[in-house]
Amino acid sequence: MDAKIVTDLSDLARNRAISEAVLVGGDEDLRIGMELAQQYGVRVHLLTLEGSTCSTPLRQEADTHSIIATAVIRNFLSVTAPPATTIALPAALPPAQAAPSPTTSAPTAATTGPAAITTALNAVVTSYLSTLAVPDQAALKSALQTGTGVPSEHDGRLLATARAQVGRPLENHEKTALRGILKAQLGV
Repeated sequence: MDAKIVTDLSDLARNRAISEAVLVGGDEDLRIGMELAQQYGVRVHLLTLEGSTCSTPLRQEADTHSIIATAVIRNFLSVTAPPATTIALPAALPPAQAAPSPTTSAPTAATTGPAAITTALNAVVTSYLSTLAVPDQAALKSALQTGTGVPSEHDGRLLATARAQVGRPLENHEKTALRGILKAQLGV
């Protein structure tokens, strides 16, 4: 993320799209972006959150530095944790039962293990797919049809969803089964 911020600061300054920038953060990696922007005459105002750490070189390089109190932030921003959803999975499946057969398109209890694991993994995939817009689902299905596997951005989010809902990281054979269920639910 820091690289994107540095790139944006540099590009906006070079194209004269900004004359001032407010940088919220404290990581020293942002300093190069601040310096580049300042070379184009942009004034960079550093804003850090109360109680957070801020790099001394970054703070010294900024045109101004302000600290915003958490009480001020609470006036316009609140964080509401989603309801906890956990799915109980068996501790582990025997590896021989975990992976769906490459010749079958839909996992069955025989290929993914006990019915409980199949139900739990189906719920994880259903939950993940419900977060995707229809065009994103179509693009994912198309990518899966090419046979290159689950695209990394979807794979990472799917595994994170599974980890959050299950309450633990999946075993390798459970990951394989989860990916098989994803393909089955998308009709690949």
